Amino acid sequence: MAAEQDVDDLLIPLAQAYAAVRRDRTDAGASLILSKVLALSGRLAASRRHALRAGVLAPARSELTIDIGEWLFEIGEFDSARRILEPALASTPTDAGALSTLSALRQRDGDTDAARQALLKSAELKPISAPRHHRPHQPSVLRIRCVENSFFGILKDGRTGRHKRRLKDGHFSVRSLIDKKRVNLFIASVAGDNLLNHNDLPPFRLAINSVSCADLNPDGLRRIDRFLARFPHIPVINQPRKVLATTRAQNAHRLGSLDGVRFPRTKLFRNDAAPDDVADRLEQRGFGYPLIVRLPGTQTGDSMSREDTRADLMKRLAETPRGVDLYAIEYIDCRDRWGLFHKTRAFFIDGVFYPVANLTSDHWQIHSADRYRVMTKNVASRRAELRYLRDPEAHLGAPVFGALHEIARTIDLDFFGIDFTTNRDGQILVFEANAAMRHNYEHAKAFPYTRAHLDRVSEAFDRMVHRRLAEAFDGGGTVVRRDPSDHRSAQARSLP
Repeated sequence: MAAEQDVDDLLIPLAQAYAAVRRDRTDAGASLILSKVLALSGRLAASRRHALRAGVLAPARSELTIDIGEWLFEIGEFDSARRILEPALASTPTDAGALSTLSALRQRDGDTDAARQALLKSAELKPISAPRHHRPHQPSVLRIRCVENSFFGILKDGRTGRHKRRLKDGHFSVRSLIDKKRVNLFIASVAGDNLLNHNDLPPFRLAINSVSCADLNPDGLRRIDRFLARFPHIPVINQPRKVLATTRAQNAHRLGSLDGVRFPRTKLFRNDAAPDDVADRLEQRGFGYPLIVRLPGTQTGDSMSREDTRADLMKRLAETPRGVDLYAIEYIDCRDRWGLFHKTRAFFIDGVFYPVANLTSDHWQIHSADRYRVMTKNVASRRAELRYLRDPEAHLGAPVFGALHEIARTIDLDFFGIDFTTNRDGQILVFEANAAMRHNYEHAKAFPYTRAHLDRVSEAFDRMVHRRLAEAFDGGGTVVRRDPSDHRSAQARSLP
């Protein structure tokens, strides 16, 4: 924390803040300023004490009260922040940022309906957020997201120790993909027709549709498509109508017919009858056991289960509310000869293949946490991942590498990821193929050989952004992409 600003530089502001509090111990604003200066100097306990004091002193339902509530949220005093923000926003809910903070606090406390109301109200009040630091000479980019089926989580900044909101579900994050110092990044939050009815737009030269899940946000994607139709000469990264075609069911139909590709049989069904009857219908459609069942619109494994028997399936159906849609997905045993499971990830960015990860697990449901549970103890798995990252075509083989490019041609998005493995017949078994995949550096410290390849992903996306901006600036109406059929990739053969 102290590294954020030189402590010596804070001696005078700190003395002045203390003097202001001593002059008037009932001045909530002075206590708030002192709390912030103390936080900058690394004195967190004292900062929290004065922030809480400011909350007690502040007049109810004032702008200062909202500022104090937002600051209490930042320093992790969540209960106090909510107690202050709830009444302040109840009478005058006009501060979009504070409503978003309140939404995050309500979500944390399990008040999901109230959290959604605050989030939607925030988007209604402020459909477009400007960057914190606007640089007049930099190009403006509009990143579009849909908030109707999302929620605000709370993220702690590892550098400052303070907390901030992070929108979750249904989007890909651009946090590690765009150099924000080179563009003015505006954020449009779609809720209903708010963006379609909004006329105070920044002069953006590029749109990034970061809505990534067609199962979760089909209506939002259609509204974004209608909005973007007003700007036919503005380049768009990930056209909404192309994202709409990447539901699990549509991918099973489109990708499963490609040579060398196997996509598990996938069917969306409604839990609208007795468990016996629903199970009968699934079996009549050719599903057997084991069977994977998951909620549509989810990307993590939280909603996913493997039902090994009919009895297991009926138990899952009985525990699921009537009327809920679910996916039935064929379970394919893809263990290798040592009984281990594998999940390989690649991104396609502007038509070029970028290797990301090659995970090994002893469980059919593979997560990144398996790196620490399995791969840290398994040298062979780490060597296999390094081989993949260095030269994916050599590691996978030319037929598999070519089939992955056929998948990319079919998906036809500017940015998306594929999670897959290969079976003993040399086919690609596809788990996911969409833009709903995270790009981050969470595991680079423990697995340092991955960092250079993650950097290549970040650099490639940023280059794509500036290529599109150049096309828009030059007035070109056609987006020129690298042809995926040339099978080139971004592997670094010279890396150690």
